[in-house]
Amino acid sequence: MIRKIFNISNFYFLLIVLMQLQDVLYKGGELISKAIIGLFVLVSFVMAVYVNLRYKMPRYFHVLNVLIIVLSVYGLFHVLSTPTDYVWATDNQTGSYTYLLNIYLSLLPIYVFYFSTVHEEMPLGKIQFWGVVLLAVSVVQFYYFFLDSTDIKGVDEITNNFGYLFVGIITLLIFYQNKTIIQYAMLACCMIMVVFSMKRGAILVATSCLVPLVLLIWRQSNQIKRIFLTLLILLFMAGGIYLIQYMLQTSEYFLTRIQDTLEGNSSLRSEIYSKLWEHFTEDASLLEQYFGGGANQTLYIAQNYAHNDWLEILINQGLCGVVLYAVYWWQFWKTRNACKGIDELLVTKSGMTICFLASGLMTLFSMSYANLPIGLSMTLGICMGQLTNYQAEHETT
Repeated sequence: MIRKIFNISNFYFLLIVLMQLQDVLYKGGELISKAIIGLFVLVSFVMAVYVNLRYKMPRYFHVLNVLIIVLSVYGLFHVLSTPTDYVWATDNQTGSYTYLLNIYLSLLPIYVFYFSTVHEEMPLGKIQFWGVVLLAVSVVQFYYFFLDSTDIKGVDEITNNFGYLFVGIITLLIFYQNKTIIQYAMLACCMIMVVFSMKRGAILVATSCLVPLVLLIWRQSNQIKRIFLTLLILLFMAGGIYLIQYMLQTSEYFLTRIQDTLEGNSSLRSEIYSKLWEHFTEDASLLEQYFGGGANQTLYIAQNYAHNDWLEILINQGLCGVVLYAVYWWQFWKTRNACKGIDELLVTKSGMTICFLASGLMTLFSMSYANLPIGLSMTLGICMGQLTNYQAEHETT
């Protein structure tokens, strides 16, 4: 009983909750905030090293290891070569160390959830419990940021980047196959929050995740449940149409976002893309084209991040970085295909499919490798652990 309560996974989840309640329970940037984030990164790093030494991991991790090492080398060089504490990014200041921090916060949790699964610390009930907790704290974080931002800017509505948190939680819903009512309630809540975020990328990714999720639920249902699921889908569609119509009538900001989308307004992304591509093709040296200009080069060139993983890596790590990133996604898909045709790994394969789709889409108009939602990292780590457990069990037998 004591081992079930006091273990790595529960401690790690506690750190996640505390981090998500930053600026709610305590102020960000102060000693307690730095201590919690530092402890989270330390635990993540130690567990990443441990599982690499201890377990026979899926090939996905082999490329992920190389990707993290390469990005770390660039990030460390950036910290050492940038004596100033901050570099400018539009109206914000960002420390040179945040390049590494964002990558570690995004990618290292996958190893911890992998370890917890292989080490049998992640039973289904525990995953479901912490999924509900993550949803609750995400709602709190979402609304606190909304209230704080609208108060500072003196506006009624904003684009809330925390909408991506609910995309991650949607991926976790594959583990609620025996909790149908909770699963549907969480899905409805997540989709409502994503729409309220006004974040077009989050809305697109969340909607895309529904296809493999619904297909999984359909395959796991009997005939009676499929009838119920069909009715529920129709109800969801009707509710979604009503919600969108309501927001079009009551939210001028939402209407503006829809009009911008229809008119091809990409929130300055087109200008950023053009400026960065022009730099790569006309101003970058041959060495920079092959190996990039270094971490955070997009901030110096376009005064903003690329909002596209491929272009960001092209500028920072060059063509070699892009090739490495392409191999990463290839191995990701190959690892997912290792689950094909295995009934025991149906949920695992669906989880990897949703994670591949969600994080893959994020590479095109957001930041994936440096900003994965924690729910998505959790789902991916658990699925990789389930694959390892299955392979180890059948190798033994």
